[in-house]
Amino acid sequence: MRYRPNSLILLPLSVAIVFACSNSALFGQSIPKSSAAFSELRDWKDASGNHTIRAEFLGVIDRARVALKTEDGKEMTIELSQLSNVDIYQAVKSDLMTRLAVAAPAAKSSPRNNLQPPSKKSKRSPRKAQVRQALPVSKPKPKVDEDLVTRVEEFIATIENEDTETIFETILHPKEFTEFSRSPNYKAGLAKFEKKKKARLLTALQSIDYKSIERKPGGKYQFQTGSAPISFKKLKGSWYLNN
Repeated sequence: MRYRPNSLILLPLSVAIVFACSNSALFGQSIPKSSAAFSELRDWKDASGNHTIRAEFLGVIDRARVALKTEDGKEMTIELSQLSNVDIYQAVKSDLMTRLAVAAPAAKSSPRNNLQPPSKKSKRSPRKAQVRQALPVSKPKPKVDEDLVTRVEEFIATIENEDTETIFETILHPKEFTEFSRSPNYKAGLAKFEKKKKARLLTALQSIDYKSIERKPGGKYQFQTGSAPISFKKLKGSWYLNN
């Protein structure tokens, strides 16, 4: 099987962290003042692990962005979804602990402390309500497997350079290809693919949006393309088309 590089082949996705400076009014509205325990300098990494910034944690804004302060005193925000899973957890945890630390002194001085404990009919305590409010709404998307990106490039090269039968042997799982090749409609299926579907599949593979990754039932991963969504499944260490 022959392969050649192609200018239309998608390069592996490179995730870059985009920083936006924020004004003091924005921080004052959405973020409680962090205590010293949660504002130490640390390294923050993006989802790809290729980009790092050393900064203090200031808080989480609107459950979507993390506010940081760099060593030179510059304040900035990062989309929560662009951080690594470890740093997303650290940001949410630090924000929660900061909010609880701020709320604790106010609770001690409240006149309600001199009253009787809440009735047993009350099933939800104020602390639990605060925990639910601080957690992010959406879970971070799964990471794109670099082996899948390489495999998609192989699919594209095969479709551009090889015959239709070789294409099906490459993109389908061996068991699925065997069943298809034994079908009485095998030859007709190859001809129909060559005439109508080959160009559409090539266009879809070349326009995959790797940021749109979604995990589907059965271990499938689906991506949006310039046309219809496309799905892949990893079996015995190799990726196959699973539409």
